[in-house]
Amino acid sequence: MSCLECRNISKAFGQVRALSDVTMEAKGGEVLALLGGNGSGKSTISKIIGGIYKKDSGQVLLNGREIHVFSPRAAKKERIIVTSQELSLMNNFNVAQNVCMCIIPTKNGWIDQKSVKDNAKKILERIGLKGYENRTIDSLQENEKYLVEFAKAIIMEPRVLILDEITSALYK
Repeated sequence: MSCLECRNISKAFGQVRALSDVTMEAKGGEVLALLGGNGSGKSTISKIIGGIYKKDSGQVLLNGREIHVFSPRAAKKERIIVTSQELSLMNNFNVAQNVCMCIIPTKNGWIDQKSVKDNAKKILERIGLKGYENRTIDSLQENEKYLVEFAKAIIMEPRVLILDEITSALYK
């Protein structure tokens, strides 16, 4: 069974037809790349799946069940996570706080800073940023900032992870 399926998705912005009858399928554990020039609809389909844009027609199915994601919050409830080519990091937070921003651990109603650091540390080690938890965002190289953005996505344990051009800035 497919993990994610888009059937006959169409989207227009006024007179501009961004997507016309797009169908695609991604099976569980599969890594796919959408390739195309600027304006070909790659970001538009990603934003529809992630609840940022509303589709004009078509269906989005997750594990064979039609889902209706009208906001990024609704997508996150389905564990669909979309990263954007625009960074969403907070410069006044350290790396660990940025990584855990979307799933903040609490203890007795307060932010559990130890859990924030521990949770972020595990993810950061997996992606090659061991020891970065306390670093400031401003101290990072551009590619490291994108890795932190990636860590923010994978810490949420997505069923579907869409990386919208995040890899264009990754280098070591």
